[in-house]
Amino acid sequence: MEMACARVLTKIEHNGLRIDRPYIEDSLVKLHKKKIDLAGVLAENGIVSANKSAELLAAFDRLGLAVPDRKSRTGGQKMDEAVLVGILGPNGKIHPLAEAILDYRYVSRNIQTYFNKFLEYADGDMLHPHINQLEARSGRMAVTDPALHAVEKSSVIRDAFIAGEGNKLILIDYSNEELRLAASNTHCKNMIEAFASGADMHRGTAALAFNKAEKDVTDYERQKSKRAMFSKVYGGGSLRFATYMGLQLEESDRIFAALSKRFPELDQEMTRLIAQVRGNQSGGFGWITLSDNRRIYVPVDRAYSSMAYRTQGEGSIVLKRSIVRLDAAGLGDFIRLPVHDENMLDVPDEDVPEVARLATEVMETDEYIVRLTTDCNIVTSWGEKYRGAERDVAMRNWDVRDAAIAASRGKEPA
Repeated sequence: MEMACARVLTKIEHNGLRIDRPYIEDSLVKLHKKKIDLAGVLAENGIVSANKSAELLAAFDRLGLAVPDRKSRTGGQKMDEAVLVGILGPNGKIHPLAEAILDYRYVSRNIQTYFNKFLEYADGDMLHPHINQLEARSGRMAVTDPALHAVEKSSVIRDAFIAGEGNKLILIDYSNEELRLAASNTHCKNMIEAFASGADMHRGTAALAFNKAEKDVTDYERQKSKRAMFSKVYGGGSLRFATYMGLQLEESDRIFAALSKRFPELDQEMTRLIAQVRGNQSGGFGWITLSDNRRIYVPVDRAYSSMAYRTQGEGSIVLKRSIVRLDAAGLGDFIRLPVHDENMLDVPDEDVPEVARLATEVMETDEYIVRLTTDCNIVTSWGEKYRGAERDVAMRNWDVRDAAIAASRGKEPA
């Protein structure tokens, strides 16, 4: 399968994908202006580098502001986004300085990591990024030169990628892939039944956690339960989740207890995977086995991350199989980019309906206990799919960024 996939990936790299140069150049002008303005705000507070924790801590100390305690692995104080959104002003909203630091980092990243790199690697209005087929230990691919595998789910960057002349982009991604794979891999009865019936498993968890009828559960309570489920599937515990989301530990414990009660197989599988890693260890690593019998090596001191490795590894298998099958169905020349759980195809207008139908049929699969289904979007730019999302609005409208980030981190917006 890896050899078959390598052939298609070579074709994808050769064909490349089209960029919107005028949009990129216009965005760079706006971002550079914004960066200068933000640098002035930081300088007024004695900050030369927005990435030096010591400078940031000193600035907030001078303002008499409390900084949430969040340590790095080496024991130093973190000053990442999760910390900065918790530094509040007198109005209970994110403090303007913390907001300026986040904005400065965001603007700098868009300039340096994305837009500048797009132009640097472009051949006219085409990019031919390198797809590293086995970059991650889990087997997931990474797209480099330029880096496209970690592009944020907002239209700001993704609008730089457009369909060819007279074409449309077909974006097909797997729906709830991680949870469908988790349900299948753990044989979790309630998850399997929820997917089969279309029931809202997150609302049910919230009802149990907050002792309510499902009809009385708020969207915010459901959101917390949903994010806790993903945290659990990726090996996160209650304390880590509470810290990340800015919740009281007691509330986080209630949500995790509800998850364990409704989906006990998740805990059982986590215990089994940790035992497997520790039982197979050599030189500080143990291994787990994926559905195609390949071994994924996991650091023994991070055996709790086994579920995350397994979920990502299975997702990688699914995507690579889909690429091979799309090519076998005669659609390989249309593929422009595979990212995580999504394939992007660039298709002539007249062929769009048939290609969308066939690609959906090819990618959906019954190989797991829970059927893997897809969502299909037909657009003129990659960013259209994400336009209007909460995170996207935050990045395009600086004045509402604090509320959107707070909401994205699980806090009630002011």
